[in-house]
Amino acid sequence: MKVTILIYPRFGFLKIHSPWIYLGSNVQKYQTIQSGSEWKPIFLSENIQKQKRILLPKILKFIKELGFLNGNSLSWEMTQLAGRNNLESPFFLSVVQISAIIHYILNKTSETKEELIVICEDPFLAKALKGSLKKYGVIVHFPLFTYFSRKWLEIFYSIAYFFFQLVKQAKIQYQYAKQAKLTRNKKKDFSNDEELLLFHLCLTEKNILSEKKLTCNYFTTLLDYLESKGKNVVRIPWLFSVRQIPRAVVFSKLRESGVWIPEDYLNLFDYISSFTRSIFSSFSLVNKIPFGEVEVSALLDREFWLHFRSSPNLNSFYKYYGALEKSFPLAKKVRSYDHFENMPFEKVIPTFFRSRRNLDFLQIGYHHSLVSDDFLGYHLYEGEEHYIHFPDFIITNGPLDKNRYKIKPIGEDRIISGPSLRQKFVELEDIKDRKNQLAILLSMDIGASIEILTIFLELDSFLSERGIQVILRAHPLLPFEVIKKKLVSHSLPSHWKISNRDLYDDLLECKFAAVMGSASIIDAVLAGCVPIPISRLLDFDWNGLDFLSDKHKILNSVSGENLKDHLQYLFSLKHNEVVSEIKSVVGSLLQGINSDENQMKDKFLI
Repeated sequence: MKVTILIYPRFGFLKIHSPWIYLGSNVQKYQTIQSGSEWKPIFLSENIQKQKRILLPKILKFIKELGFLNGNSLSWEMTQLAGRNNLESPFFLSVVQISAIIHYILNKTSETKEELIVICEDPFLAKALKGSLKKYGVIVHFPLFTYFSRKWLEIFYSIAYFFFQLVKQAKIQYQYAKQAKLTRNKKKDFSNDEELLLFHLCLTEKNILSEKKLTCNYFTTLLDYLESKGKNVVRIPWLFSVRQIPRAVVFSKLRESGVWIPEDYLNLFDYISSFTRSIFSSFSLVNKIPFGEVEVSALLDREFWLHFRSSPNLNSFYKYYGALEKSFPLAKKVRSYDHFENMPFEKVIPTFFRSRRNLDFLQIGYHHSLVSDDFLGYHLYEGEEHYIHFPDFIITNGPLDKNRYKIKPIGEDRIISGPSLRQKFVELEDIKDRKNQLAILLSMDIGASIEILTIFLELDSFLSERGIQVILRAHPLLPFEVIKKKLVSHSLPSHWKISNRDLYDDLLECKFAAVMGSASIIDAVLAGCVPIPISRLLDFDWNGLDFLSDKHKILNSVSGENLKDHLQYLFSLKHNEVVSEIKSVVGSLLQGINSDENQMKDKFLI
């Protein structure tokens, strides 16, 4: 089989004259190619899932060895690659996709001599595929001029975007420093505190505008409970998605809640140091080692530029170093809490405190929600649990996740079954007639949000004919305005409703809830909705309840291609059949998720 590699053009169209495969994850680009081609694409979805299972041990070994090469430094740990965050890093999906293509071609080589076209989303993917196929002697036609021109265009874009982000972050930090100075007369004094419970809060605009004392969507009522027991709770704000509210309003709320504000302790040198550390973290991605059958050098080059262009944003965490140094001079006992996802935001605080002597310090990570096995951040490798940034204890939201940790290389005594703070628990017997509504619960992953919207836009007439009202709900950390800007070639129907109400207020009214790549499928089931988990076209499935799908068939992912038939099946079910199926799933969940009762909250007191 002869393989022709093409690179998706920034402008113009591609002429497709034979069967083709799309290598990448951008569904909109894939659909553009599909609409202009008479040839049908070759789908490798099942093979991708199969290759993911096969390659996972190799991926973990590869990341472990890269960590050793970088001395497991904080700079390395602050990369998305180190934490296997495949919500952000495309490296892992690309390795699996290329492996799936290799196996497809090798299986076909003996059967046919026809040409296969592989359309690569970027030049780095094209280079990686070419190098991988050459190992097997496959004849490859490669667009050399296009590759070099696109590669340098990507590099120039990354450099320009880097300076844009640097200026943007410097401006934000200046505004934070200014507001901290203007409100410093209301600053809470921590200098005499000996025992501290530090909570790193990922805040939304809804959290800021709440009349209650400041908390986040992960720890919810826990902070108030601990304070009612006389504990010294220190709130550390991360204003990741607070963009529209005036800074003066934000800092007024922070002061009102007695929040620890890092800008109260930073000087010019600290800011320069935090930005420098942020930028130089990129260079931990320069080191390279081989990865089996897949040529990954080009993929690691792409990872470097992706990290480099956004590296100024890491200043939000690196600045903690300078501020913590001056904040708690008399501290003797510190407990630090963060939600555990193995991501960059978790790693600076424990690294700092573990470098202090004569301090009783523990880091507690809260595994706040059940999540798909497709998220690689929770797949640990041997020895990782001993690294300086890793939590001393992980508190899960129930026995289901605690049991899943038994197969991971971490001591069982470090895993605690705690409360489920995010979910609400309702009595399904009290739920009366549901409205003929379908909630589309959008993911924090913008690609997944666009994909599910695109799928349902094609089914709009079908749903309208059956009197189904569509309710759209954006993720709290991804404003709907951002999603609408990305829906370039589509406009949302005026009869679709965009809701900003409490999630459960909507779910308790809806019959159905469609989800792609989001853990909110758990909330949908707990609220008594019929779940519709939809698989990604070019990515892993990301079904938030995939670990229960063998027991409950209604939790099996459905493709966009088969969604219409699946909906017709669901609409045909009798009410008592639906209730029976949902209660069965809820029963399985409630056996594995704890409540948020106060005795469970005491598990955080370690």
